[in-house]
Amino acid sequence: MAASSSTRYTRLKTDDDEPTSSAFEEIIMKQEQIIRDQDEDLVLVGKSVNTLKHMSYKIGDELDQQAVCVMLDFSCMSLL
Repeated sequence: MAASSSTRYTRLKTDDDEPTSSAFEEIIMKQEQIIRDQDEDLVLVGKSVNTLKHMSYKIGDELDQQAVCVMLDFSCMSLL
């Protein structure tokens, strides 16, 4: 037969159990600052991507020009 206890214990409430409104406000302020920082970083990433896009266009144009020069050189050599 199992013994049962007639004494029940309950947890005492402490101040740390429930955060205060100022703690919530502090958390929200930190989250908003994180969001602002991330937004600034996204702007920088966007600028970098835009720069890379323009550089890739320039590289592509230069490769096209070099391909034309190579083809012209080969066609001139075949005439010799």
